[in-house]
Amino acid sequence: MAKPRLLFFRWVRPGLAPFVHDQLAEQIRGLSLHFDVTLVDQDGDFDALCDQHRPDLVLFESGVYVGPRRLTRLDTHADVPRIGFLNSDAFDPVRGVFLADMADWGVETYFTVSVAMGAYTPEIADRLFYWPNWVDPQVHRDHGLPKVVPVLLTGSQARHYPWRNRVNKVLAQHYPVLSTPHFGWTDSAGTRSMPVGEAYSRLINSASFAPSCGNFTQDFVRKHLEIPASATCLIAQDTPAMHAAGYVDMVNCVLADEDDVLDKVHHLVTHPDELAAVTVAGRRLVLERHTADQRRQLRDWYDLATSTGSTAALVQDHPFAPVRSASSNPSTGKSTAPGSTAEDRVYLRQGWAAVERRRYQDAERAFTGAASFQYVPEAVVGTATAQLLDGRAADALSSVTQLLERVDGLYEPTSPDPVQWAVLIWARLCLGDLAGAQVAAAEHPGLGHTELDRTRAVVADLTGMAVPPAPIGRPSPNPLPPLSWTHWLDRLATMLRANDQAEAAAEVATLARDLEPRRGATPQRTVGVAPLAPAPVRRPSTAVPASVAGTVGAAVRRAATGLRGVAAQATERVRESARRRVGHDWLESLTDVVEREALDTVLVFGASRLSLRERSMRLAAARNPRLPRVADVAAGRDEPTGTGPDAADQRTLVHVGRHAVITPAVGDAAHRARIVILEDALRSPVTRLAEQLTWSGRFELIAASRDRGGYYIFRHQLGVSDRTPRSASPGSGWTSHART
Repeated sequence: MAKPRLLFFRWVRPGLAPFVHDQLAEQIRGLSLHFDVTLVDQDGDFDALCDQHRPDLVLFESGVYVGPRRLTRLDTHADVPRIGFLNSDAFDPVRGVFLADMADWGVETYFTVSVAMGAYTPEIADRLFYWPNWVDPQVHRDHGLPKVVPVLLTGSQARHYPWRNRVNKVLAQHYPVLSTPHFGWTDSAGTRSMPVGEAYSRLINSASFAPSCGNFTQDFVRKHLEIPASATCLIAQDTPAMHAAGYVDMVNCVLADEDDVLDKVHHLVTHPDELAAVTVAGRRLVLERHTADQRRQLRDWYDLATSTGSTAALVQDHPFAPVRSASSNPSTGKSTAPGSTAEDRVYLRQGWAAVERRRYQDAERAFTGAASFQYVPEAVVGTATAQLLDGRAADALSSVTQLLERVDGLYEPTSPDPVQWAVLIWARLCLGDLAGAQVAAAEHPGLGHTELDRTRAVVADLTGMAVPPAPIGRPSPNPLPPLSWTHWLDRLATMLRANDQAEAAAEVATLARDLEPRRGATPQRTVGVAPLAPAPVRRPSTAVPASVAGTVGAAVRRAATGLRGVAAQATERVRESARRRVGHDWLESLTDVVEREALDTVLVFGASRLSLRERSMRLAAARNPRLPRVADVAAGRDEPTGTGPDAADQRTLVHVGRHAVITPAVGDAAHRARIVILEDALRSPVTRLAEQLTWSGRFELIAASRDRGGYYIFRHQLGVSDRTPRSASPGSGWTSHART
């Protein structure tokens, strides 16, 4: 039986790493098992291409790898179903670009490889299906190589892999490891040297253990399959995605964190029969459930949509399940994703809770925590909102403008995210720039969302214009907590009052409650038909023409960009001067231990605002995803006020400044800390404390210098409570180790 014809539109930007191209080619091979695939990677006439290839289904990709793209005559071939493919990490700002592209191309059903995507784009969760990563068993297999590498550490060590960084450090302190460098995702001499395909599988196959995680979003990535398929024991974070994929701790993998990974690995090392059984079971799971043969979700969707003539009742019970008709099991509803316990989502919830309590600086701190893993647009929107409520409209405008320009510069969407655009208009209003707000409100008239519709209604009222009809809404990856119209107006009025716009605040506070913009029922569209642009709104002559609005808006953005560029250059010169004074090795060490360690508290003994090293340490702590609390201890005091004797523990960094008096309390705090930084290394009390930490057998000296007064940086070796090393059983072939 002939396979359905699939017309696949994929525009890939130039300059990607070879392993990325390998992954993209693998996706086409997977599609080809179930479809007769024709790839289109150039701009063109959609009508002509459909006439030429006569597709049964059209697939449009947009996402992190998308390049310049343009299609014309998309209002044709409404009888051919269309699907959007979101190829991206769940956190990436490109989610908004994807939604803009889908609106342009008339696509309302989406598939993604990211099993975390539903939690990160809740406004499309009811029409989002999953096509998870898989593995090619012909490439990733048991090559029969001797297990000469106890633990293999692969992949990026960037800050958006917090679990990987924490666990890898613990394993490296106790076991021989092979760590492979990651040179990024763009084409370079480094990425061209990275092993791919069978060479990569053979590298994995030579190891007994290999850890992997799905970044801070707790996603499910290729390494979760490549490692067990290559007959190596997978160590992974315990997440809902892992359970949905069929992984069971100590049965077919090791699910652990930095607190228990040593115990579990040690158990398997000392029980080689159990290690072999776990490894075999992991490979069996992958072969039975996670190859391209089991990734039929797009074909399932097509078969059901064409046989029933509708996609409304199609569901997916979990990201690895097939797509099916809800009528086959009416008790289940729309597609679901594993619930998110990701740290950035926790920070976002804390931030909005603080906004509701009117604790705006606490809210900004929480949103900063959410953005400390990666540049997350939801965190920027939250930060700008908190800044507006805190009376800092200029900061809010800078925050949201940088976000909009960043996305526009990278991907050039035809229109911005509607929620981000609404926040931009709020900032203009709070700065007293009613003309600028009116200009922004007039731009992108076909762009709709509850936040933007309400904002336009307020601007219309303030400028004496007619309230424009709400256009067809577009989903946003930045949804704000839902508010009633009255509550929403109260919050905007609060923003205006906080920024000394009392007259506008009074008018907004008394705005007629019946002016709430209401979007009519979205017209039922045949699958694949692009939404028509709304008719232009006729405004009184005092309104800003759309052409002028676009020109003025662009000019304002160019001017703002130029000013920021000058400021950025000056800031960079100051930073480079500071780097030279404290030393690049010092700054690299701070990135490794202060930004990435799981820290709750930083105790600073002998604080000095004049110390550049201390100031750089504080800045690094502020970038730590856990946002540790920083407590100063005055020189000569035994303990910080309000911290108590138990403040120093295994999630504490102790910084002993150059003015600190080395008291017994300082020594005790250092011995119980995870990270210890000692300034003024040439001073004899500091040298003695460094010797004590070294000879305790519990600390590893990871950086030291005698320049400019000198310093020591120690890291506690987790799992080591004394100088007795943990060792494997005789005959196991290799042992763990500790400093002795």
